Amino acid sequence: MEGLGALLLLLLSLCLLAFGLYCCYVRAIHAKYDHIPGAPRARAEEYGPIVRFNTFHRVWLMVLSPEGVKEFLMIPQYPKDRITYGKLSALFGVRFLGNGLVTDLNHDHWYKQRRIMDPAFSRTYLIGLMETFNEKAEELMEKLEEKADGKTEVDIMSMMSRVTLDVLAKVAFGIELNTLQDDQTPFPHAVSMVMKGMNEIRVPFVQYMPGKQKLIKEIRESVRLLRRVGKECIERRREAIQNGEEVPQDILTQILKGDGHETTSNQLSFTIMELGRQPEILERLHAEVDEVIGAKRDIDYEDLGKLEYLSQVLKESLRLYPPVSGTIRWTGKENIIEGIRIPANTTLFFSTYVMGRLEKFFKDPLTFNPDRFSKDAPNSCVESSVFPVSHAANGAHLNAVIPALAILLLKWIDPYPRLQLHGQCYDNSLDPEIRVTAMLELGSPLEMIQLLQTPWEERFKICLSLVKLLFYLAHSPLGSIVLLDFQPRQFVMVDGNLKVTDMDDASTEELSCKEDNDCTLDFPAKSFILKCTAAGKCDGLNEKKNLFNAYRYFFTYLLPHTAPSALRPLLGDILNGTGDLRYGINETLGAFEKVLHLYKSGLYLQNRLPLLKDYIILKGFRTMEMQDYKCWPSYSHLGCLLSIHNAEEAAAICNSQPQCQSFIVTQQRTWTGRPLASFRSCLTDLIPDVNAVLYIKRSAPSRERL
Repeated sequence: MEGLGALLLLLLSLCLLAFGLYCCYVRAIHAKYDHIPGAPRARAEEYGPIVRFNTFHRVWLMVLSPEGVKEFLMIPQYPKDRITYGKLSALFGVRFLGNGLVTDLNHDHWYKQRRIMDPAFSRTYLIGLMETFNEKAEELMEKLEEKADGKTEVDIMSMMSRVTLDVLAKVAFGIELNTLQDDQTPFPHAVSMVMKGMNEIRVPFVQYMPGKQKLIKEIRESVRLLRRVGKECIERRREAIQNGEEVPQDILTQILKGDGHETTSNQLSFTIMELGRQPEILERLHAEVDEVIGAKRDIDYEDLGKLEYLSQVLKESLRLYPPVSGTIRWTGKENIIEGIRIPANTTLFFSTYVMGRLEKFFKDPLTFNPDRFSKDAPNSCVESSVFPVSHAANGAHLNAVIPALAILLLKWIDPYPRLQLHGQCYDNSLDPEIRVTAMLELGSPLEMIQLLQTPWEERFKICLSLVKLLFYLAHSPLGSIVLLDFQPRQFVMVDGNLKVTDMDDASTEELSCKEDNDCTLDFPAKSFILKCTAAGKCDGLNEKKNLFNAYRYFFTYLLPHTAPSALRPLLGDILNGTGDLRYGINETLGAFEKVLHLYKSGLYLQNRLPLLKDYIILKGFRTMEMQDYKCWPSYSHLGCLLSIHNAEEAAAICNSQPQCQSFIVTQQRTWTGRPLASFRSCLTDLIPDVNAVLYIKRSAPSRERL
């Protein structure tokens, strides 16, 4: 027993000695930094641009100096901190970012990888992304409209995260994730778990702590899922290139694992939050977007440079709510920043979050004020105090965010299709009657006979835009609005969209009642009796009146004719539901969106026999454009030009037309994103075209000339 006690005493003495030596070592390390003040942030305001943080034997220095930002972030001789970034290479033992852009410590190798990413931020590439930005923003607004009933709570952060993930997946990998539409897809949750893992890994030995095992396991599975999907996309793309197949011109890199998804969605979320708090700023944005974008539904790349105030709003959002709080560097030699000596082998932390909230750089730093970034504002340390991910990434990050936010603002400005007022003037003569002249957006009157000769897809678009208008009127902030003079002449076509010309003949008044018989809707050929509510109002009378007028003036004529046969039962349900007023506006909009989804996705074409085996396929060629046989309804008066989902559907159309001997899938797209196919009765001279694919019937007489 005495020997055991002596052994324990010896072990205890050794532990105390080791602890004492460690304390001396920590004290010696800290002594090198005693001339630098420590936290909190208030001491930075008082004592200077460098703040010290002690974590056992490690010392971190937070640099709050624009001079230091320029020195350490712009010069490649200061590498990233090996310990901090090494944790991101593998997340809890599972390869995560590897030796990618974020974690690469070798500047020369990092620079080569960064050059690969440069095309993603070039003007040419961003112009090509505008269609995707507009498409995904439209999907987001449609999703929000579904929930805009005044009762349903919406997680804006989740919605922004999903739409950003959809955009990046399409522009980087050329794939459609559709996370905005599909709540069951695992990708948003996987990304969320990975971000949570990046926070958890900062805690030493967190994977061994009780109660954390389930979380760590889920994080590892999420990392494996993202890497597996990325690897499969890369392998499929390589195989397609080797086989000479046509591939999308996207940036197939590890962009989904870098700073693109979470940073963009976070900034959009915080910007929208501030705009909700600042109605005067939102009003100025409305005015700017209205002036620059006008009545256009889609934004062009050239419009972005004109949205100056929007750029100021985004920069102010970056200042107050930086998506990434800062970046870390390692200094291998002694340095001096603004007269303060920085010892060698020190970890430096550059915090855009703290710098953006210091009074020395920004007056009233906690106030959201976009004007501080205007051209007329006095020069300050703005550019060195706001670095979203790294100092050099500022412009690229803004270029990626501005289109998405600008498109969202456009949708807010024009929530329903109304004719816009561009200006007005009045006669200021001595005439006692002051005559006012209004300058309205130019539109074309509706001609039903002409509309019946247009393709079904365009007629469906008119009916869909009308339903969206009626949905807005039924749920407007003023209450349910009824159009008293509901006639086709009250609407015009502007750039292919249906718009109402004026709201003079509109009313929010709801009919009072004592019993159901007081709630009679009379039309020339039909009458309906609605319910009288306990509040003494006719239930949904304004909404139902608008809906039945839409049925008798629009749906009956425009929906059924030349519609795809597989969609006709659904269109019949819409006609019956609105004609009998069994449908309300919510059910009607849902039915229209179901038809649109089936049509855009091509799901209505299921269970068709493969027909392309009966065709000769010539890639890289097209025929000479000339007048050919006509079909109805065609997108061109010179020949047969129809909307298709894919080449198989085009083959089915060609087989159904005796004149058709060949067809070409063109680069033209309809408003749904479907390509147009040109059908030909004869084979003319072939013209080389790398983007074209020509399909010729094997039974065609002209194929013998090939």
